[in-house]
Amino acid sequence: MRFIDWFLNWFRKPVDPTKPPADVDMLALHNAQRAKLGVAPLRVDPLLEGMAVRHAQYMAAQRSISHDYFHDRAQQSGYPFADIRENAAIGFNPVQVVDMWLGSPGHASNILHHRMRDCGFGSARGGDGQTYWCAVYAVRR
Repeated sequence: MRFIDWFLNWFRKPVDPTKPPADVDMLALHNAQRAKLGVAPLRVDPLLEGMAVRHAQYMAAQRSISHDYFHDRAQQSGYPFADIRENAAIGFNPVQVVDMWLGSPGHASNILHHRMRDCGFGSARGGDGQTYWCAVYAVRR
């Protein structure tokens, strides 16, 4: 089996809905920044949440921050996007991660872009003790 096939099959694994989401603080932090600019708040979408959680788990398993196979993962997510974007980070807590992203023009644009309406957040702890974060932002077709 080719790696990409294995990866996409692994990516399709369902996320356990009984586990509490890692997105409560992240969503509030994102929406507070958007409100300062008069931008509509983001809302969590379960398909994007699953995509973000699985990619955070993937990065934790690889012990490396990445955007590996982003377009493949986006297509496989089931979310009918017109535009989709991703932020990734390693370490820190939610406040530090969002502050770091806001300090980077590309990452900040993903968070604050007026077209983005839906999002998903994931975090996972790697064997190296680091926390890996993924945020996905999108707008439907």
